[in-house]
Amino acid sequence: MASVIRPTAYTSDESYEPPLTIGFGIDSDTVAHPPAAMGKTVIPPGAKNQSHRHEASDACIHIISGRLRFLFGDPSGDRVEEIAKGGDFVHIPRGEAHGVENVSDTEEVHLVFCYPGVPNKDAAATVMLEDESVIRQGLG
Repeated sequence: MASVIRPTAYTSDESYEPPLTIGFGIDSDTVAHPPAAMGKTVIPPGAKNQSHRHEASDACIHIISGRLRFLFGDPSGDRVEEIAKGGDFVHIPRGEAHGVENVSDTEEVHLVFCYPGVPNKDAAATVMLEDESVIRQGLG
């Protein structure tokens, strides 16, 4: 049966990839047996998250608004930097290390993401690769 999941039906999670605010609108908490986990993210001005990878799922992202710096690759090795902006789609294969940073000091970034083939964030098997204290200091 089809479902419309309203923002009041799920909660925002600030602990999954701090300092990002993430809300999983489609996952095993809101839909019976979903074939994917899907949510929205708000990234505050200047904020960045820890580099990480999803061991069990690709990450598919659509940038709604703002400009986001993606850093692809292991944080201890060579990394590729790419800027994505409102209207862009980004695909990150399962297991590929990545992190993001809002390049604006004044605008939030809004995006929608999907982890295909897994029912929730835990099943995506996210592995953090950097020390969170380094990220909060802007040194990562």
